[in-house]
Amino acid sequence: MLDQGTLKLAYKTLGVVFGGLVTSPLYVYPSMRLKSPTEDDYLGIYSIMFWTLSLIGVVKYACIALRADDQGEGGTFALYSLLCRNLDIGILSSKHVALNSSSEMRSRLGIFFEKSVVARRVLLFIAMLGMCMLIGDGVLTPAISVLSAIDGIRAPFPSVSKTLVEVMSAVVLIALFLLQKYGTSRVSFIFSPIMGTWTVTTPLIGIYSIIRHYPSIFKAISPHYIVSFFLRNGKEGWVLLGGTVLCITGSEALFADLGHFNRKSIQLAFLFTIYPSLVLTYAGQTAYLIKNPNDHDDGFYKVAPHERIVVSKLGLKGVYRCVVQYGYADSLDLEGDDFVSQVIDRLRAHINGSDYATSVTSELEEEMSDMEEAKLTGAVHVRGKTRFYVSKNCGWFDGYMLAFYEVLHRNCRSALPALGVPLSQRVEVGMLYEELEGNEPIRSGKQTEDPVLVSYIGILVD
Repeated sequence: MLDQGTLKLAYKTLGVVFGGLVTSPLYVYPSMRLKSPTEDDYLGIYSIMFWTLSLIGVVKYACIALRADDQGEGGTFALYSLLCRNLDIGILSSKHVALNSSSEMRSRLGIFFEKSVVARRVLLFIAMLGMCMLIGDGVLTPAISVLSAIDGIRAPFPSVSKTLVEVMSAVVLIALFLLQKYGTSRVSFIFSPIMGTWTVTTPLIGIYSIIRHYPSIFKAISPHYIVSFFLRNGKEGWVLLGGTVLCITGSEALFADLGHFNRKSIQLAFLFTIYPSLVLTYAGQTAYLIKNPNDHDDGFYKVAPHERIVVSKLGLKGVYRCVVQYGYADSLDLEGDDFVSQVIDRLRAHINGSDYATSVTSELEEEMSDMEEAKLTGAVHVRGKTRFYVSKNCGWFDGYMLAFYEVLHRNCRSALPALGVPLSQRVEVGMLYEELEGNEPIRSGKQTEDPVLVSYIGILVD
């Protein structure tokens, strides 16, 4: 049974141990320079990443390396120290070694290291080299992760320059390293909620992408896709292997940070949150890229649903529901005609992809003709408009909330001017609410004993 303390430690590991590993989807695919990638290429790449995560993350670190701790400490020198405690290789005294092991229990390899000076020096060199590589990874991984994350700002804001992204990344990195002095507990307190949210949301987007773009993506788990990938791409495939290995960037922290937490907490967090999250996130990315290979360099930021104009058919002939998603990052210099053209193009795509597009050619042609005629006639943009009138009999709380709403409503920008819709093509349909008392509305302006609401519909044409 897992106690509450282990669960808390597992939660804290999200902000300390797995920050580099769980953000690797930001830069894995952009780091691979694929030339005209095919569906089989992406399936092979995902198969490589899946088995890399499984073999190195699950088997090597979670199941084997975490059991090779030196009195609760992990890392390269902890392994070397563990050898010193059980072998007479010149670091610990032979008396201390004798207390921990006997010559009968030592293997032939252990006896070889004890007798060979060269072997002991090579072992020490390997331990130092491993430590240097860990330090190098600790320097490079935050830089790559932060730079890739900040670079995502350029997707909604193309005017942001690469230099500004680099400066912002440097500021964030300096702030992160300055926080290190406050200790693991405070760092995890700040970053665990952030990384926990990231770990939960990215696989949800991945599931959406799998369902929409390529539901059979998990067939790539079969290793034969790896074999066919290398046979098909040859030397270039081995070069691309360097990019796929980035999917385990930061996995060494599972063992290196063992001293800050414990084995069960790290295993619990990795096996039940990080590993499934990465498998689903990479699957979603791959599913999207199979259908959109041109988005290879920035596919991570386009996997999430981002269609601006969503069209659906209503019951009446020639009547469609168009939902335009307009956000803070959209450009404000759109011309009215361009906006109408975008909607028309989306309508065309919807009609061409409808059920009767392939079966009833005459209806398709008639629908297209009516749409072109309506476009030439001119578009009228209808916008809802609501106003509240607070009477003297209204309660103080309702009056305050309605007044606050009116302030927001009057100061927020209108969608039609922002989209550049001409005045002659605007129609605003509005309702006026008069907040009084009680719970029943006045009908046709007649007085009642418990009046609360007076409403009417008006057409305002600019």
